[in-house]
Amino acid sequence: MFITFEGGEGVGKSTQIALLTQYLQQQGKQVVSTREPGGTDIANKLRAIMLSEEELQDSLLEYTLMAAARRDHLMKVINPSLASGKWVLCDRFYDSSIVYQGLVKQLDLTLMQKIHDILSGGLLPDLTILIDLDPESAQLRIGSREGDLTHYDKKNLDFHHKIRNGFLHLAEKHSNRIKTISAIGTKEEVHLRVIKLLEHR
Repeated sequence: MFITFEGGEGVGKSTQIALLTQYLQQQGKQVVSTREPGGTDIANKLRAIMLSEEELQDSLLEYTLMAAARRDHLMKVINPSLASGKWVLCDRFYDSSIVYQGLVKQLDLTLMQKIHDILSGGLLPDLTILIDLDPESAQLRIGSREGDLTHYDKKNLDFHHKIRNGFLHLAEKHSNRIKTISAIGTKEEVHLRVIKLLEHR
C-alpha cells in the first residue's frame, strides 16, 4: 500500500509515520518511510532550496521544483518499493502541492494536474491520512521544536488557517481516499486512531 500523511505544520506527521512504520514491521510488513520534498539526494537538495529562509515568491517556480523532486523520488524510491511489494509511508505528497501552491498561492490547478499526470502517470495514494489540528495549538508545538524552522513554520496564523482549510476541503472532496483524524492528545492516542483507521479499511 501507498499511504501518505498530510496536514499543516506542527501536526505530528513524522512522529505518526515513525510509529506506524514500527507497528507494520511488527506485523511482518516490509515498510519504506520517506518524505516530500526529499527521499533522494537530488530531491533533498531541492528541498533545501524550497524550505530555506528566503521563500520562493513565484508559485510556478516553487511547484516545478517540487515536481522535479517528486519525479526523482518516484523513480528511485516510491515506484520501485511498491513494485517489490513493500508498503510506502510518505510524509506529504501531491495533496500538499494542491493546498500550498494551488489553493493558497493560487497556482492554476489544471496546470498542476497536467504536470503531475506527466511526471507520475497520475499516481495517487491508496490512503491519505490527514492529521488535523487547530493552527494555534500547532504553533505551540512548532515553538518547542529543536533546530531551524522553515519559512513555512514562521508564517502567521492566517496563513496556517488557510492551509488547514485547504486540507479539510480536499478531505471533503476526496472522502474515499482522504481520512481525517484529530491530532489532539498524546502521540500514542493519535497512533491508536491511525491503527483503527487502517483496521477499518
